[in-house]
Amino acid sequence: MSKAALFYVAMAKDSNGVIHSCNSVDMLCTISGLKCSTSYKVYVIASNFMCNSSESDMFTIETVPCPPNNLTANLDCAANEALISWHGSVSSYTATIIDSSQRLLSCSSTATNCKIPNLKCGELYTVTVSQHDGNCSSMPSTHIYMESGRKIFKIH
Repeated sequence: MSKAALFYVAMAKDSNGVIHSCNSVDMLCTISGLKCSTSYKVYVIASNFMCNSSESDMFTIETVPCPPNNLTANLDCAANEALISWHGSVSSYTATIIDSSQRLLSCSSTATNCKIPNLKCGELYTVTVSQHDGNCSSMPSTHIYMESGRKIFKIH
């Protein structure tokens, strides 16, 4: 806070020198358009329209991880489970499948795959994966679809 300030400009600068900013008459504002998995140096300047202050102390932030990519889902009919695989860059993941009734099943892993058991037969599932860096979770990956096995009826 600065007594002579009429507004503030918060800035986030990436390693390429690209700056994203927001303005506020209050003590906070939201900087939008930041890239995932990117380090930014963040600082604030105060202004009274005539003069700008020097930059505040800088600190570094790391944005949320990017979503995993190259998502695949394979059905193991004998075990009635889905093997979900992906590519990611952190050490903790959650794979989620949702059926047409919005029933959610999930698995967590420190590897880039995990198995989700107890599928319903003949169901179309929407599959996504998120990564966790210990502080924040990524947005879900682009979804894919997986269809579970069909029931086989025996006629006597």
